[in-house]
Amino acid sequence: MDVDAATFPLFYLINKPHSFPPSLSTPDNKRDMVVFFIITMFLLPVVTCAGMVSSTSGNETDHFALLAIKSALKDQLGVLNCWNHSRHHCYWEGIICGNRHRRVVALSLSSSGLAGAISPYIGNLSFLRSIDLSSNALGGPIPAEIGLLSRLSHINLYKNLLTGEIPSSISNCLRLQYVSFGGNLLVGGIPPEFKSLLMLKGLYIPRNNLTGPIFSTILNLTSLEDLFASFNAFMGIIPENIGQMKNLVRLGLGVNLFNGMLPSSIYNLSSINALSLSFNQLHGTLPPNIASKLPHLKILDLDDNHFIGSLPISLSNISGLTTIALSDSKFTGGVPWNLGNLKHLQVLQIGNNSLGNGGANDLDFLNFLVNCTNLEHLDLALNNFGGVLPNGIANFTAKLKTLELSNNLISGRIPIGIGRLANLGRLDMQSNKLSGTIPYDIGKLQKLELIAFGENIFTGIIPRSLGNITMLSTLSLEGNYFQGDVPSSLSNCQNLNYLNVYQNNLTGAIPKNLFEGSPHLVELRLENNRLEGPLPLEVGQQKNLVLLGVANNKLSGEIPSAIDGCSSLLYLYMEGNMFHGHIPASLGGLKSIQELDLSHNNFSGPIPTYLSKFPLTYLNLSYNHFEGEVPVGGVFVNTSALFLDGNPELCGGILALHLPKCTGEDVTKAKISFKLRLIISCACILIGVAIVQAATWMNSVVTMMKIGVACSMESLQDRIKLKDALAELLNVKDDLIQFQGMNGLFCIITTLN
Repeated sequence: MDVDAATFPLFYLINKPHSFPPSLSTPDNKRDMVVFFIITMFLLPVVTCAGMVSSTSGNETDHFALLAIKSALKDQLGVLNCWNHSRHHCYWEGIICGNRHRRVVALSLSSSGLAGAISPYIGNLSFLRSIDLSSNALGGPIPAEIGLLSRLSHINLYKNLLTGEIPSSISNCLRLQYVSFGGNLLVGGIPPEFKSLLMLKGLYIPRNNLTGPIFSTILNLTSLEDLFASFNAFMGIIPENIGQMKNLVRLGLGVNLFNGMLPSSIYNLSSINALSLSFNQLHGTLPPNIASKLPHLKILDLDDNHFIGSLPISLSNISGLTTIALSDSKFTGGVPWNLGNLKHLQVLQIGNNSLGNGGANDLDFLNFLVNCTNLEHLDLALNNFGGVLPNGIANFTAKLKTLELSNNLISGRIPIGIGRLANLGRLDMQSNKLSGTIPYDIGKLQKLELIAFGENIFTGIIPRSLGNITMLSTLSLEGNYFQGDVPSSLSNCQNLNYLNVYQNNLTGAIPKNLFEGSPHLVELRLENNRLEGPLPLEVGQQKNLVLLGVANNKLSGEIPSAIDGCSSLLYLYMEGNMFHGHIPASLGGLKSIQELDLSHNNFSGPIPTYLSKFPLTYLNLSYNHFEGEVPVGGVFVNTSALFLDGNPELCGGILALHLPKCTGEDVTKAKISFKLRLIISCACILIGVAIVQAATWMNSVVTMMKIGVACSMESLQDRIKLKDALAELLNVKDDLIQFQGMNGLFCIITTLN
């Protein structure tokens, strides 16, 4: 994900799934970048492998230490090809030497495709001030020998595969200012010896498996400006004396196990501009005078905790605020209308609280948010907001990317003009009381990836213009009163993964081009409508389909023979239709299927034995015309997961099913298809008609016609056994063999016998 300088702190501090810790060279961290590279002002530039060639003279200790470091690495991109004796090591890729002593002072191999381990010989580079090996695939432990580098001020090992604990020996590097170990697999805690790193300004250790308390060590580091430790398992309370860390500018402790009351002293950190404590178990309130306490605040992220009370009106006085993330807590009392004064606000995320009371004026503040011309993300879901959706939302800034209004009590219509929100990528109004039709100009929102309008009272047709939104991946319209057909224009949405239109009043056929044009469907739900016609053969093109629901419609025909093309299918719901025919052999290709419901249709024939080999946890074949022996094994021995009622011709199975015992006749019938019996019976009747004028053979004709009728009887009790029918036909063979075509017929009969 590309993150520009303006939004970088937001993506890191909010601690969302795609967030990442800051690189020391990120443009937004210009202060840190200057500090990080100030050591190079009087140093030689980094020279690539194509650069100047020199002799191998120089400090041999550094030279051989670097070769030892190379030997422990796997150089997948050939970055270290020039690390050899043909040139001086000061001209090797990623090496910076000092002018005076020609000693290695910086090792910079970020994003170089390196694997392997960090050699302990790195401790021999005694003049080293900066190490940057970030964004590689280095494994193993962090060498304790790094603690020998007394001049070291910056170390960046972010985003590797390093394991083990943070070496306590690093505390010997008393000049350390910035430590970045984030994005690894480190365990244990922060070594207590880190108390001695009194010059430390930045500690970046997010996205590891670190545990234990943190503040017993950190509180001594009064020079600390940045502390990022999110996505770990740190625990305990945040102590009251955190207020003594007066230089703290950015604090990111989200996604940990901190609990207890958020100390009031944290609001004394007047220099802080980013406070991220989301996804913990903290509680407390926001002070009414928060603006005077934290005047420089830009990011306030307390998502998913247990805070109570109201949102301070004074928030609007913190003019630099870009992010307010207070969702998933217990805030009450409404949303201050004056938040519209925050000209730099990019994120307002206050979903899943109790800020509304279902009243008509709950959403009045939205009219003022029109003034937030930098707003990109607005989340108001799950708040009990009532009232009519203001038409003013169509006048929001075109920068808006996310609009979340789901699970409230909002009524009214979607405003015409919503098509002006050209950058909108997510529009979620699920589970409200919205009515009317979907505006046609919604098709202008070319960047939409999610539309969720389900569980409302929308009417009219599904707009054909939705087919213009080619980036659409989720369309959720279930539980409304939409009429008309499923638009074939949706086939233009080639990124569509989830299409949910169940429980509406849709009619017509399932468009076959939906399966041809949207090759990445994962979930297709069309249940509880009035759709007609067959399930298109083209469904077999959906190799990624996991759930297919067409239940409770008026669909007919057979299960498509191409169904085995849906190789990822886990859930298939076809109940409550007019499907007929046998369960095809091709269904046996769905070897991962877990739930299958074919109940309340007109299916017939035997139950395939291959179903007993599937990992089915639910199988409903009730109220059809299945016959013959019930398989044993798999789901067929789990009576709580198997439903076979309404199939009187079934027999056998486990005793708990209480079905009649199968006779030899039942087994034979299960093995011989109904079509074969029908062919024999029709052949007998046709032969009888062909010779009806020959009185000499009248008795033979009568015999054959009786056999034909007996083979076609629907009831198992009345139907003649197949072997008996064949015997009767052979008895009249000699009388009829002279007729044209009889030889071929009796060859078939003999073969069957």
